[in-house]
Amino acid sequence: METIFKAIFASTQDICDEFSIEQSELEPYDVLYAYYDYAAYDGNALVILQKKDDKSLWEVHAGHCSCYGLEDQFYPELSAVEAIDARLSAECKYMSDFLSVEDWATVSASLRN
Repeated sequence: METIFKAIFASTQDICDEFSIEQSELEPYDVLYAYYDYAAYDGNALVILQKKDDKSLWEVHAGHCSCYGLEDQFYPELSAVEAIDARLSAECKYMSDFLSVEDWATVSASLRN
């Protein structure tokens, strides 16, 4: 599956640049989905990763005000397809702002195979 990049993120290099991380920090993962946008004075990001060795699913959530960016916020958290399904089906405002049901259907279909 090709990575779905949304809003400001257009490449894995953009992820590295915005989070101020080295490419090596992304090496253990396949990037499945990456969203980052900001308006006015704040920004939010969601990155969904799959670990290459054990195929586990990971999420990175980050946000900032006008004073800073995403630097020092790259902390992948273990997740599961069912967890993201549940948040989207509950119409979780936070999740649906950054991940559409259609994009998640594309990502999760590749994980379920």
